[in-house]
Amino acid sequence: MKRVMPLALVAVVAVAALAVASVPAPHWSRVRTALSQGLPKSALVPMDSLITHAQARRAWPEAIRAVTLKIALEAAIQGNKPEE
Repeated sequence: MKRVMPLALVAVVAVAALAVASVPAPHWSRVRTALSQGLPKSALVPMDSLITHAQARRAWPEAIRAVTLKIALEAAIQGNKPEE
């Protein structure tokens, strides 16, 4: 239960961030689907390409959301340990 609550919190924040994304992209839908199924590792796969495309388009809010979500997903995968 202790591990489920932080993971659920990350999923809720991630879905909220994706809902606000201004430019819908196929990669965002893959991330959204993986998060709704509780698969943070699968959601992490397209993040690098999302960040690169957002930076190329100079879509800074989307790039920031992608980087923030990537950090949150990596933290959730590693067990939300504050020492790293």
